[in-house]
Amino acid sequence: MDKEPCCGNPIRRPGPVSDETGIAAYLPLSKVPPVLYFGAVVLALMLAPHLAKRGELLTDGVAFIAGAAWCGINARRGGQAHCLITSVGWMLLGAGVFAEAWLGRSLLHGDEQLGFVGILIAGLAFECLWYSVTGSNRLRRPPSRGAPGGPSGQPLSGISAPDGSPAST
Repeated sequence: MDKEPCCGNPIRRPGPVSDETGIAAYLPLSKVPPVLYFGAVVLALMLAPHLAKRGELLTDGVAFIAGAAWCGINARRGGQAHCLITSVGWMLLGAGVFAEAWLGRSLLHGDEQLGFVGILIAGLAFECLWYSVTGSNRLRRPPSRGAPGGPSGQPLSGISAPDGSPAST
C-alpha cells in the first residue's frame, strides 16, 4: 500500500516541480508545517464573517486561494488524489469570490464557506474512489532513485510490455 499522511508538505516531496521554479518559489510552504498553514486558512475563514461584506468576501477569497495553492503544488508533485479536486475547485471558488467582492455582494447568498467545505468533501470522496481503484492515495508513485521500476527496484503494478506480458526491469 502506498498511503501517506494527509496534506503533507508538498515542497519537501520530490517531483517534477523544483523548489526554485514556478509558484513553489513564492510560497512559504517549505518552512510552514501543514497544520499551521491550514490553521491560518481556518482562522481567516473564522474571521471573515465578522467583517463588512467586501472584507468578508476578500478574506474568504484569500483563504480559498491559499488552500488551492497548497493542494495545487501537492497535486503537481503526485501527492494525495484529493488535491487534484480541491486545488481546482478552491481556485475557481476563490476567483468567483473575488468577482463577488468586486460587485460588492454575494451571489451564493453568503454560502461561500459551505462551497469550500463541499469541495473538500468532493475531493475526499474522489480520493476514496481513487484508493479503491489503485490501492494508493497518491496520484503518482514516487520516482525511483537509480533502480529500475518502483522505489524499491520492483516494477510498478499494472505495467506490461506491448505484447501483454509483464514488463521486465
